[in-house]
Amino acid sequence: MPEQDLGTAWAAESDEHCLSIGEMVERTGVSERLLRYYEDKGLLHPERTSRGHRMYAPTDIPRANLIRFLIRGGFQTTQIRFLFDCIAHHIDVRPLCGELLVDLQSEVDRINEELQDLTRTRDYIASLLRGPDSRES
Repeated sequence: MPEQDLGTAWAAESDEHCLSIGEMVERTGVSERLLRYYEDKGLLHPERTSRGHRMYAPTDIPRANLIRFLIRGGFQTTQIRFLFDCIAHHIDVRPLCGELLVDLQSEVDRINEELQDLTRTRDYIASLLRGPDSRES
């Protein structure tokens, strides 16, 4: 099964659903430069018009957003591509992608810790706003 199946499987003849790179930028907030970079890294697979213009499937919108969030979360493009390859084969990814899943779990744990810290900070700031009688000693 080709890697393109994840998020880019669509009928090429269905031009009314194709998105230009400018439309992708508008819909995702991902810059043209980053969309091209994602393509260079094999993470996005836009079709090309006869003039060489990139045309994206509607399913590339959530995929581009997912790529951006994973990169923000500290993942390398090689890890993201590996994850997409695992998912594209519609099999249980745990045995094949064990190391990546460990990385994903570590990221979930890190985010949970950060959320706890943010919650404590928010609660403290809220207590400051309520006044000195509401704060714990």
